[in-house]
Amino acid sequence: VLVAEAVVAGSTPDLTGSVRADVVRRMGALPDAAR
Repeated sequence: VLVAEAVVAGSTPDLTGSVRADVVRRMGALPDAAR
């Protein structure tokens, strides 16, 4: 969850697009997280 929040906040640019996409799917594909 903490990682997901970090990704949404854009604090973890090191994560790959695949990881970010996975987090978005886990969060329920929120509009803000899809950016």
